[in-house]
Amino acid sequence: MMKERQLLHDLRGLGQVRAPAGVLQTVMRSLQLDDEYALLDTLLGPLYVAWNTQGISAVMRTPNSDEFEERFRAVVTAAEAILEVATEPSGN
Repeated sequence: MMKERQLLHDLRGLGQVRAPAGVLQTVMRSLQLDDEYALLDTLLGPLYVAWNTQGISAVMRTPNSDEFEERFRAVVTAAEAILEVATEPSGN
């Protein structure tokens, strides 16, 4: 009985543990779910283009890579939120 309580206590404690920085990126890359991007010189001017195994995921004109990454994260976060709402079962 004592071992079960200790196990339960330890499992609850895992909720307080934070993964080291970079774990998410490593997992996403190993599953080929991450996006890569490059700055391309086009007829429209310089464009940041992001892609993944599914194809092109974003094309944006931003002044620098930091702003591109910030805007890209915002778009991805918004898309994930839309997907969550769209996939929730209806209350019928």
